Amino acid sequence: MTSMLVIITAAAFLMNVGGLTLYNFSLSYDKKAEELNAPDVIALVGKEGYRPAYEDFLNSDLSVVQTTSEDIIFMPECSFMFGGGKLTQGVLFQNMDISREMSPLTIVSGEDAPARNAIYAPYIMQLGGGYAVGDSITLEYKHEEYTFQITGFVEDIMLGCINMGVMGFYLPEPLYKRFLSDVPVYPAVLLSAKLDDPRSGEAVSDGFSAYFNEDGNVYYAVPATLTKYARTISANITSMLMVAFSAIITLIALIVIRFRIGDSIRDDIRDIGSLKAIGYTSNQVKASMLLQYAGIALAGSLVGIGLSYLALPLLASLLSAQTGLLWHQGFAPGTSAVCLLLILAAASLNVLQSARRVKSLEPVTAIRGSLNARNVKKNFFRLDKSKGSLQFTLARKLIVQNPVQNIMISIIIAAVTYASAFGLVFFYNMTVDSDSFIGTIAGEVSSLMVKPLSNQNTARIREEIGNMPEVRKSIVFDGVMVLVNDEVFFVDVTEDFDDLEGQMLYEGSFPESPDEIAIGGAASEKFGKSTGETIRVVNGQKEADYLICGLIQSGNNIGRTLTLTVEGVRRVIPDYIPAAMYVYLNDGVETASFINALEDQYGGIIDKPINLEELIDAATGSYVALISLFAVCVLMVTGFVVSLVLYFVIKTMVARRKRDFGVQKALGFTSLQLVQQISLSFLPVVAIGSAAGVACGYLFINPMLSAMFKGVGIMKFELVISHAWLATLCVGIVLFSYLVAALVSSRVRKISAYALMTE
Repeated sequence: MTSMLVIITAAAFLMNVGGLTLYNFSLSYDKKAEELNAPDVIALVGKEGYRPAYEDFLNSDLSVVQTTSEDIIFMPECSFMFGGGKLTQGVLFQNMDISREMSPLTIVSGEDAPARNAIYAPYIMQLGGGYAVGDSITLEYKHEEYTFQITGFVEDIMLGCINMGVMGFYLPEPLYKRFLSDVPVYPAVLLSAKLDDPRSGEAVSDGFSAYFNEDGNVYYAVPATLTKYARTISANITSMLMVAFSAIITLIALIVIRFRIGDSIRDDIRDIGSLKAIGYTSNQVKASMLLQYAGIALAGSLVGIGLSYLALPLLASLLSAQTGLLWHQGFAPGTSAVCLLLILAAASLNVLQSARRVKSLEPVTAIRGSLNARNVKKNFFRLDKSKGSLQFTLARKLIVQNPVQNIMISIIIAAVTYASAFGLVFFYNMTVDSDSFIGTIAGEVSSLMVKPLSNQNTARIREEIGNMPEVRKSIVFDGVMVLVNDEVFFVDVTEDFDDLEGQMLYEGSFPESPDEIAIGGAASEKFGKSTGETIRVVNGQKEADYLICGLIQSGNNIGRTLTLTVEGVRRVIPDYIPAAMYVYLNDGVETASFINALEDQYGGIIDKPINLEELIDAATGSYVALISLFAVCVLMVTGFVVSLVLYFVIKTMVARRKRDFGVQKALGFTSLQLVQQISLSFLPVVAIGSAAGVACGYLFINPMLSAMFKGVGIMKFELVISHAWLATLCVGIVLFSYLVAALVSSRVRKISAYALMTE
């Protein structure tokens, strides 16, 4: 009973943590957005070309109930250290001394007396970036460095995370004005809008971008729904994995209960027969079993749910490092009650179904100690005719004598092995060989990106950089915005797609001619378009039809990505000249040193080069910590479950076959030989289950991840599945199981042939 209690406790623990994260984290985000009076749509517009028509357009939308505008400072590409790497983002500065109706300044930690060069940073800089109040932060912009002292941290729904491309900082008014006058920044206007239904935010922001797309003055427009999705996706995926794993553990608990009830009926057959003989009905006998096992399920669930609240702060801290928002989860009776009821209902139904055989028991037959009148089993592997050693023959006899038990163990081992393989593959692709994972999520990734200040210099600079001995190759890789069905899409542009090395394309081919286009898989499903069909692309007054030649995937821009050749872009932007290039360095070349050399040579004619390797490291650092924790927890739970199941099964078997083992001892078998028999009898069962779990992992992990990440534009995951790692996992589980079986079965040492004969 103890083993079942522990397994149910583990299932309830994972289910409640997963449920709280999946449901309550989203609710807490919405509550935080309401507390901060966050806008439902924001737009960033250049101050120089700003006109009242921008705000008038928002006010003309029937779903918009309120708008505000605020002058801000904008740095399109600003670099700073974050979590051990260098992050490059758009950065905007707001005047902290003015009042705001939407997203008012909300300081969550800080000093009372601001320093002369004080800055108030997004809270994610403390939670995930490694900064503290009083630390210095250096912002690199246009080859210059600007150092501030962090005086406090602020919470902001729309501008407080690292995966939306723009982050917001606050400056005291004197420093704000001085910075605006002394630094070559972009004065801009931040427009904010509240809607009667936040779900229409995407349509409003797309309409705004589409209407003003041609004037080129809109830097950024995003709905709150998209920000929420970006900030909660890691929590949602983590919670789904936990719920799935809890379902596996619950299934294991149900299998154990089913097996235990069968054993209970077999062991207590005479008692059940006696009860039925004196008038107890089958339903009354089943009710007593239901009360017993439902009580265990209730106790285990309550303990597991209680423990989950103790462990929740650790998970909350990891999620906060990615979202930039504190999550304080108190007791949630609704979510916990659902978890409790699910486990109780599953356990109760399983008990009633497993105890059905009580009805067919005849009292006379049961009192005799038999489940039926004829209870004779075939004698497999007769000792006088079987080949091989005696130990292996006896072990094989044990295997065939318990087919249901062996199937149960194989299923359990397969389930936990699959979960372990999932965590192990994810861990391998995040920490050991991350190229495939990063390529799938981020699309094309090179060593660095270079952007000349004048587009006219792009071709010359690219050729010169490409000829440097440290460089493997340099290619045009730029981006523009266009409209498809009045929705904003981001276009990846290059001259020859054969030069790309990422994992973007998953069906068809990249464009080769100006009239071809590759579109994202999410857009393909949304618009009902596939390869061989045409799609219309619009930019201002220009529009053109393109033939869809392939489907691509990318986590950038939540899957809103297209690819065109340079000539293809010129069909809708006739004067287009590529503005950026990707540079791929040779192995062993340090990217940071190469960037310094580039700045020395081209400092006056290029923007600050972006170290894409550091950018990826900074953006994925907190994810690596979360996945590592998940992988370790899964492996620990796997070992725990395997140990419990084998302990339960072997303990029961030793107790049931006590007389048989005593006879074998009387014949001269040693305790060590009996331990070997028992351990060897479980070896093939565990090996089959482990191999099945690894095979399922190999076949289904990538499809499962593809389904999970579909919402962010990743349609086909192709993670590296290391055969060596999976083989090691399989062998490790088999050896671990053999060791556990040997340790548990060592209790046969206490069996004495003399004691059995004198009892």
